[in-house]
Amino acid sequence: MVEFGKADLTSCDKEPIHIPGSIQPHGCLFSCDRDTFMLRRVSANAAGMLGLEHMRPGDMLSELLGREAVHEIRNALTNSLSLKRPAYLFDVEITPGHLLDLSIHIVGPEVVVECEATGASDISRLSIGQLRLMLDRIRNTNR
Repeated sequence: MVEFGKADLTSCDKEPIHIPGSIQPHGCLFSCDRDTFMLRRVSANAAGMLGLEHMRPGDMLSELLGREAVHEIRNALTNSLSLKRPAYLFDVEITPGHLLDLSIHIVGPEVVVECEATGASDISRLSIGQLRLMLDRIRNTNR
């Protein structure tokens, strides 16, 4: 396997993109049960990136993250379900002193939360909001 960031056209065929085994080093990922919010999957770097001592499948999300963060994730999940697309949250204090941008979506019975350091993305918060409004207007237009 080619080291992250070292791929080129001659090594692309060796990349196991059909069987993902890792995530980009500037982010982390975890998933939890859609109904109970019990952790089911956790990337190896999640605990460190979130400022937690540990984070393992079987832990309850409400016991690890701040109350406000869990509330925001639940609200984003509701939006994701109703709009049928991932929900994005910016500058969420997931644990004290750890601000992150989040993407929340459903995969089967799991809520998947992808995390990046705040500001790691080049996409403007304002432009995402404006783009969503425009797309919603286009979807609702009668032809």
